[in-house]
Amino acid sequence: MPEHGSPSRVRDVGTGPSVHSRTEGAMSYIANSSLPEEEVCYRIGLHWLVWLASILVTLALLAVLAALLAYDVTVWLWAVPMIFIPFAWYPFISLERGVTTRRVVQKTGIFNVETEEMQLPALETVEFERSLLGHIFRYGTIELTGRGVSDLRFEMVPDPYAVKKAVERAQKTWREGKGAG
Repeated sequence: MPEHGSPSRVRDVGTGPSVHSRTEGAMSYIANSSLPEEEVCYRIGLHWLVWLASILVTLALLAVLAALLAYDVTVWLWAVPMIFIPFAWYPFISLERGVTTRRVVQKTGIFNVETEEMQLPALETVEFERSLLGHIFRYGTIELTGRGVSDLRFEMVPDPYAVKKAVERAQKTWREGKGAG
């Protein structure tokens, strides 16, 4: 049986049916941008509190829509809340984060895509921050520091300890595979 989070098994971190819980899907930036010998080790989703916020915003917008429909407001005006509903779900549609056997990747955006990547050989430190609420609800921020001035931040990460371990395990596996010590 493969080790938890090993390259032969993709580990998803996060709750709910998000873009992040896909395995090697056709729309996965990480899978599509990987080299043939590169494997996805770990996918990092968003914490359930982000889901909760999106659900609450959607329900509030639907309540506004229901009120507008109940008062027989003109058709174009009730479309306004409908325009804002996709914005509540933007974090789940636009964000993909993960660890491969060669790099750590974060992709944001749908039409205007921005990627941040850090090669495992360039990675120097893996740190995480956790507030009081983060301790209570089990989320945090992971910050990866590389050579030079580069850094990579993952916000609202569920179980940051597991993500830290996954990054360190991938880096160790890479070093052992390359003969570096």
